[in-house]
Amino acid sequence: MDGKLDRVEAWLAVALQGLSAGRLLRANGALPRSAASRLYFAGYAAVHATLIHLGSEPPVRGNWPHSDLAEHLRATLAARTQMTRSKANSFKIDLANLYNLRVRADYGAMGEPDRPAVDDAFRACSRLVGQAEGMIRS
Repeated sequence: MDGKLDRVEAWLAVALQGLSAGRLLRANGALPRSAASRLYFAGYAAVHATLIHLGSEPPVRGNWPHSDLAEHLRATLAARTQMTRSKANSFKIDLANLYNLRVRADYGAMGEPDRPAVDDAFRACSRLVGQAEGMIRS
C-alpha cells in the first residue's frame, strides 16, 4: 500500500469506529454529550478520508483545522467530483451542524443535547461516513 491509501484507510477506520461508538451512545440515551462528540469526530475523520482520497493534502500537522474543514469539503467535492453544488453544500452543512452540536455538548455546561439533536447528528454523521466509504470503496 502507498502512503496515501494508508492514510485514507486509517481515517476511514477512525470514522467507522466513531460512528459505531456514537450509535451505541445514542442507543444508551444517558450520554448525549458523549454521543454528540463521538459523532462529530467520526464525521471529521470521514471528511479527512474523503479529502485525501480526492487528492487534497492536509497541513503539515496531518489534519485540517475544524474551522476550515466544512468549506474545504464543499469546495473539493464541487471541484473534483461530479457531485452537484447543492449536494456538496449539504455535506458542508452536515459537518457544520455536527461541529456546532459538539461544541455545545463539550463546552456548554448549561444544557445537554436533547434526543432529537443527537438523532439528527447520527443521521448527519451516517451520511458523511457513508459518502466517504462509498467514494473510497468504488
